[in-house]
Amino acid sequence: MTVASGMDLFLCAIDGASGRARFGPRLSYALPVAELADLEAAGRVAVRADGLALLDTTPTGEPHADTALSALDEKWPPPAAPLTMLWWARWRGPRRINSYLSAAASAGVTDVTDGTLTVLDPGPVRAAATRLIAVLEDPAPGRGDVAFAVLADAARVARPHLRGWDHRKHRARLRRLRRQAVRGDPGRLLREGRRAIAMLSGLATSDSRTIDQQIGLTRKARQAAIRFRLLAETRACR
Repeated sequence: MTVASGMDLFLCAIDGASGRARFGPRLSYALPVAELADLEAAGRVAVRADGLALLDTTPTGEPHADTALSALDEKWPPPAAPLTMLWWARWRGPRRINSYLSAAASAGVTDVTDGTLTVLDPGPVRAAATRLIAVLEDPAPGRGDVAFAVLADAARVARPHLRGWDHRKHRARLRRLRRQAVRGDPGRLLREGRRAIAMLSGLATSDSRTIDQQIGLTRKARQAAIRFRLLAETRACR
């Protein structure tokens, strides 16, 4: 498995056009759902009416998905009540954004210095946005691609890439995918995942603690979300 929906969600939160990085509770809780969607697509887990089911602990080769797989394996079998999607998002969500920020830095995609997020390699950032558009233009996208697009919408990182008249058909397509992808047993993961993201992010905004504390975002990462620039633009001005 080579597609990492979680990393693409994270990269979609970085908007080079407006100079904003949209790191917030919706993205934080969407990331563990995306990891689970990748694991479901790889046949490692299933989301059933009675909760999550661990089918195979063989690594997929995708680091974030494998970290999630190991975490689920540590909790398996559940001691009492079944493990639910809501439990999974609540448990994993508060620790997710920072790990993706660190992974992007290790891969040479981004750097955070003195509170400023710099994109060292804009290619992956653009590729994530390109993937979103490609999914919406595909008449029969694969299940993993549908999950990515639907979760990008749930995390509120899709719409910034779909503004304007030229993207009106893409927005309409996303609305249709959003309705179709949550139907029946095949849509259980996305249906329950979207519900968990909305519920947990809503609780986060009403919690007396700061957003940083609620979703596990460090001060450096929060500053990086506020102060954003592209290295390529800086170089172009020289």
